[in-house]
Amino acid sequence: MNARKWLTDKKGLTEHDFMESGMIDFISELMEEWHSSLIPSPTLTRDTAIELIKEYCRNNNMRVTPERLTIVDNMPIGLKFGVEQIYLLMKNKGLRVSRATLYNNIELLSKCGIIRTWAQSGNVVMYKSNIK
Repeated sequence: MNARKWLTDKKGLTEHDFMESGMIDFISELMEEWHSSLIPSPTLTRDTAIELIKEYCRNNNMRVTPERLTIVDNMPIGLKFGVEQIYLLMKNKGLRVSRATLYNNIELLSKCGIIRTWAQSGNVVMYKSNIK
């Protein structure tokens, strides 16, 4: 099933809806939902996620830093989030991790399969954790 057919069958969109200028973001979000319905995301425990990041770092000659482990250990479960939200969550818990450290480690977490990109709109990227 292609994405356009899925959008018309499952979400009731018409050809006119595709032409509306305000529909671009909505359709992008629906496309992401469609894509993630095709590819199930892995389910990880926090312990498995921590082991994944340690193994990835070792295999790629990177340091396993306390900050990286803290980020994984405080990753939101089952929620969509942005880097800024993780920063505020950790700051409110009294954990000291800089925004730069978070931004620098997001791609690493994605490569390890700990998070996945959920939606992107302009400069804001939302992620979803594979930790359950």
